[in-house]
Amino acid sequence: MRLHRLTMTAVGPYAGTETIDFDRFAASGLFLLTGPTGSGKTTIIDAIVFALYGDVADADDSSKDRIRSRLAGPETQTVVELVFSTSAGTYRVRRTPAYRRPKRRGTGTTPERASLKVWRLTGPDGRSADDAVLRPDEAGPELARAVGLSRSQFTQTVVLPQGKFARFLRASSDERHLLLRDVFGTRVYDDLQRELADRARGAKRAAESARADVRSAAEALIALLSGADGADDDADGAPDPADRLRLATAGAEVDAVAVEAVLDEARAGLDARLARTEADLTEARERRSRATAALEEAKDLAARLARRAELMEARRRLEDGAAQAREDVDRLDAAQRAARVAGVEALARRSALGARAALEDLAGAGAGDSEGEDAGDGARAEMAGALDRLDLDHLEAAAPQAEAAVAPTPVPPLSSTAALLEDLRSRAKAARERAAALAPLEELEQDLDARRAELDERRAQEEELQEDIACDEGALAALPQDEDRLRTALAAARQARSRLPALELAHERAADRLEAHERLAEVVERLEEATGAVEQARAGALAARDRAHLLRRKWISATAAGLVGELVEGEPCPVCGSLEHPAPAGADAEAVPRADVERAEDEARRAEALLQEAVLDAERLRTERDAAADRAGRGARDEALREVESAAAALEAARDEAAAEERLDAELAELGRRSAELSERLAGRREALAGLRASSRALDEGLRADVARIEAARGDAGAVAELRADCSARADADERLVELAARARDAVLSAIEAAGTLADALRAEGFADAGALARAGLDPEAREALARRVQETAVEAERVRRGLEEEAVVALTGEESADVEAAEADGDAAEAAWRQAVEARSRLQARRDAVGASCQALSRAVSALEAATGDAAALVEVSALASGSGSNRRAIPLAAWVLLERFAEVLVFANQRLEHMSGGRYALVRVEDEKQAARKRGLGLGVVDRLGGEATRDPRTLSGGETFYVSLALALALADVVATESGGITMETLFVDEGFGSLDPEALQDVLAELSRLRAGGRTVGIVSHVEELRRQIPDQIRVVRDDRGSHLRIIAG
Repeated sequence: MRLHRLTMTAVGPYAGTETIDFDRFAASGLFLLTGPTGSGKTTIIDAIVFALYGDVADADDSSKDRIRSRLAGPETQTVVELVFSTSAGTYRVRRTPAYRRPKRRGTGTTPERASLKVWRLTGPDGRSADDAVLRPDEAGPELARAVGLSRSQFTQTVVLPQGKFARFLRASSDERHLLLRDVFGTRVYDDLQRELADRARGAKRAAESARADVRSAAEALIALLSGADGADDDADGAPDPADRLRLATAGAEVDAVAVEAVLDEARAGLDARLARTEADLTEARERRSRATAALEEAKDLAARLARRAELMEARRRLEDGAAQAREDVDRLDAAQRAARVAGVEALARRSALGARAALEDLAGAGAGDSEGEDAGDGARAEMAGALDRLDLDHLEAAAPQAEAAVAPTPVPPLSSTAALLEDLRSRAKAARERAAALAPLEELEQDLDARRAELDERRAQEEELQEDIACDEGALAALPQDEDRLRTALAAARQARSRLPALELAHERAADRLEAHERLAEVVERLEEATGAVEQARAGALAARDRAHLLRRKWISATAAGLVGELVEGEPCPVCGSLEHPAPAGADAEAVPRADVERAEDEARRAEALLQEAVLDAERLRTERDAAADRAGRGARDEALREVESAAAALEAARDEAAAEERLDAELAELGRRSAELSERLAGRREALAGLRASSRALDEGLRADVARIEAARGDAGAVAELRADCSARADADERLVELAARARDAVLSAIEAAGTLADALRAEGFADAGALARAGLDPEAREALARRVQETAVEAERVRRGLEEEAVVALTGEESADVEAAEADGDAAEAAWRQAVEARSRLQARRDAVGASCQALSRAVSALEAATGDAAALVEVSALASGSGSNRRAIPLAAWVLLERFAEVLVFANQRLEHMSGGRYALVRVEDEKQAARKRGLGLGVVDRLGGEATRDPRTLSGGETFYVSLALALALADVVATESGGITMETLFVDEGFGSLDPEALQDVLAELSRLRAGGRTVGIVSHVEELRRQIPDQIRVVRDDRGSHLRIIAG
């Protein structure tokens, strides 16, 4: 797999868009990725991994939220694009992360969703193939198929973990386990091992809990069985079920068969007792039913005897009051007939009174009318005479042939009354017609003032419109001058805006030079301090190196002196192999322990590292000083400050002048709109003035004609309304007299008719005259009381008759007797026996249910215990195997075994590469550690030195350069293992990180030579480092430059 081009926008510290063309480094095969610590070198690796997998490289310790740049604006979208090729073809992948950005309107944030697009390309130049962009549901699977590596495999091969393997060479076995677990990504097996142990412990706890549940359920059942009534216990001396259940559950193992037998026996015994209790209850229920039936029969006989006696006594009382009952019936009949005639009599009397009142009303209303007063008097006298001839107190009933001694007076003709009504109606009609004819003129008269006011208002409106037209004409004439002024100001604002880019650039350059001056002063001061630190570190390193050399020489001399004592003439020297010993070392050398030599050498290496760090810091400051000097230019800081102030003033003035452009545009547009509005409004007002003048003339002419008609109609009257009101009043008075006279005539005729109706009613109800009617009448309360007494007597007689005819009463002779008390005593005894049987059955039923539920609970608990015990045994065995105990004969935990297998594969490939890197000198072998815990880890490592007689050395004795290429061989071996597992996929673009800062110049040259071999075969190798020496030796570089606006890339390629 080869990377061709990476483009990232708003990613991590990179606020803008950065592009890396890896194909530019293909010719040299080696490039340097350098930059200050924390500037964004690792972000480039994260962007590559994110494009392919949607996550960062180190997902365990970092969050993919770091992909979204905190320095980018809310409108800038975070995008990563990567062009790569594999054996499956060339692809371009574009991926965006999910993040939240500020809303464009209002406050708060809104989510941006993640997206993925993949294109197939014809080649690395990025042109799309014939196939369209893959659909979202195809993009993910196609990308995984094309890459062929998981994220873990990719991160193990694209960035060689050389630094981790360098620490691995110097670590103990326990530390190596943690390092290799991180490198190989086998943490899941440690998690699996712990999960199995946790589940085994959980299974044991579950088994113990199930065992406790069994004992708890057994104790509950034992308590129920022990409290049982022993009346039905077996008499053969067999063990009690409670005791047998206690024995079955008391031991470490529960006897499930014995428990089930006890449960069956307990349930069967209770079922038998319940059956006997049910039989007793059935017998008690039947006895209770018989007693209840006997009691009901006795009560029924007693009730029938009492009813017969009561009916016989009632019949005797009715026979004693028969005469009084017949008299009450006759009196009630006469009173009811009188009540029916009483309503007719009252109506006749009310009619007579109403007629006299109507005559009085007619007399009062006509008293002031001199014109019709004589005719009214005659009509009243005529109707009063007819009323006087009526005598309701002595009225006799009408005879069948109208031969009564006193007959009602015949109905008079009332001719005077008819003449009065005709005269009054004529007068009222004439007055009403005159008032109706005056109504339209009255409305015109009432409207005159409003019409005059309307005419005045229209004339005022004409004057107001004339003034408005004059104002609009003046405003319209002044608009051209305003337009010329606005266009001149707008041209000046646009010219100022065109100068803004140049002024902004001048201000930015001046500000950059001023910032460079300030940065230069700071860096110069820090460089002086760093130079002193270099000299101090160099002196310390030289002293530590001299002391280490001195101690090593003393140790060698002392070791040689010790070997002299073992030299034998004619035998080979154990050091050089010579048979001759011409100049043996002296024995006076001071003895120095090897540990002191190693400590001194360690101190020398640490001093060298401090010196290297101080040199790098000073070199970085020199680079910053040169860059700041280039940016500051030749002028002094005060001159740069004046330039910034001058540029800022010019820029501010231009911005203020340009800011008016939008306002002037709006004012000019508003001026055009106002011109059109004024023209349109002026035309409308002129048209409205012409219409208003025409309507005013028409209104004035109509008003003059109506005034003439009104004056002709009202004559001498003050107003038409007064004249019309007088006519209406005369009409109302005449109509009122007509109404009263007609009402009086009708009332008299009604009174005469009511008297005749009363005479007919007396005859119909059998009364001779009004006196007989008065004697027969009763007040309503007395009549109702008499009616109730008659009704009650009739109802009681009917009740007695029907009761004595009932079959239950007829069958009795009166000699029978009923013993209810004895029947009640028998019923109470049967009821008490039944209740006792019910309570006994309920107690036994509840006990049977409780024991049954307890038996079910115990049975379930036993089943749960058997299941938990089986599960626990399996989990404990698997957990023991995974933890390296139990039946695991090799005593190697699962996680360690996986690492051993992976480590063995890596050593095979590492030795193949180490054979070339070390010129055949070194090979790596596994060794046993002396600690038991380390042997369980199984990750002891030794270095076979073929130049030292195949001796196995501790990896910690390797020099810095040797350690680097041994660790590099391990890292490449891991990449080879991953490539083998993934079907032969190899990374043709690699990154090597860590370890370069610890190398001396000679070792660094050896490492670069090894990397030159690594790039053979078309690979492109990127070195991630900020070591200054590498910047001088590797021409192709990706430099990460950091400033106040974030980081950006500078690409240097041949």
